[in-house]
Amino acid sequence: MLVMKFGGSSVRSSARIRHVLDLVVKARKRDRNLVVVFSAYQGVTDQLIATSKLAAAGDKKYLIGLRSLRKRHMDTLAELVPLRQRRSSAEFVRDRLADLTDVLHGV
Repeated sequence: MLVMKFGGSSVRSSARIRHVLDLVVKARKRDRNLVVVFSAYQGVTDQLIATSKLAAAGDKKYLIGLRSLRKRHMDTLAELVPLRQRRSSAEFVRDRLADLTDVLHGV
């Protein structure tokens, strides 16, 4: 079994994500027992922490952080996912961001 984990700078842009996908495809040809783990884009963890701190302090500027996260993820989808498949992917992202929004509103 081969486990590959990518996050941070290795998935910082659409170009880097395409490179990672090429690596995964090549690895899949060599090892059929492949597990791939993707974590946050570069800077997203820090942005989530900062946004959470603003929400916890009652500062409505946390909404700016949410909009920024949404834009980054939707822009990446637009660059990487073919239009015919984008709808379901975009719905998934919107649902996760709605969950995050609910949590932050509740903080």
